[in-house]
Amino acid sequence: MADSKHIILVGAGPGGLCAGMLLSQRGFKVSICDKNQEVGGRNRAIRLSGFAFDAGPTFLLMKGVLDEMFELCGRRSDDYLNFVELNPMYQLVYDDQKLDVYSQPERMCAELDRVFTEGSAAYGRFITNERDRFNRLYPCITRDYSSLTAFLSLDLLKALPWLAFPKSVFINLGQYFNQEKMRLAFSFQSKYLGMSPWECPALFTMLPYLEHDYGIYHVKGGLNRIAAAMAKVINECGGEIHTHTPVQSLIINNQQVKGIRLADGEEIYADEVIIPARHYFSRKLKWGPIRFQQRKMTWRVCLRRPAFVPLQPKTQNIGFRLASYFDLARMT
Repeated sequence: MADSKHIILVGAGPGGLCAGMLLSQRGFKVSICDKNQEVGGRNRAIRLSGFAFDAGPTFLLMKGVLDEMFELCGRRSDDYLNFVELNPMYQLVYDDQKLDVYSQPERMCAELDRVFTEGSAAYGRFITNERDRFNRLYPCITRDYSSLTAFLSLDLLKALPWLAFPKSVFINLGQYFNQEKMRLAFSFQSKYLGMSPWECPALFTMLPYLEHDYGIYHVKGGLNRIAAAMAKVINECGGEIHTHTPVQSLIINNQQVKGIRLADGEEIYADEVIIPARHYFSRKLKWGPIRFQQRKMTWRVCLRRPAFVPLQPKTQNIGFRLASYFDLARMT
């Protein structure tokens, strides 16, 4: 019986909450421990002076993925969250021009023709070709690559030409847009990956495509409300979430993880322990008396990382406060 198994998840970020939703819906006893006072991890709320701020992103892309997670739990995301589709999605400011960016094709074509005089035909080619790329690559991106046999898939081999290797996003956009400013309008999204358009692999041209074909959304109350909604589903399904509960180490017996040890010394045992965190943070946990196989773990992590993405320092956005007022649109 599924409900006879106890599963502990370390971390109440989006991954932990999503796993908690799916597992608790299927009848498992779920316990989630998180060191913060708010659920959400990087997507949690920061509360100051009666106001709530998003600790991480402030807009939602690929809403359909979130909808699917709720549907798998027999629920509708719209019953828990109030979504607002943005149109225009944002405004791009050049030295002498402003471009409003829409996810509505007619309005976007009209805006491109207004600013660049030759945009609408190129935009149609961009949407058509990048939709084909996305439909070919998305099943490959979302599949499990935890074993070598997963790389022998015929679908994966058929998708290889769509990687457009070794082109960059900026070069790939050249097949649609001649003007540099037009390419920049569809390539700045590469900064989400900490890369420049001239270095980012061409397959990530799907990022601007997703914005234009699927839209961008705000959630009333902030994106932190998504984490709160997921936590609500977990509670409705009988799961438990323990905030302000840092995990210090794993309990290991006979080379198997049997539970967790909290910072206050309390030990909690379970049938399974899931650490839905980045590899760096999972390695910070004290592993107890276990011979950790460095070579094997490193191989598994590298296996899941695209070989064509070079290792680079992570970028960091820095904000400056100026003593001037700028009349800018909401998303600029």
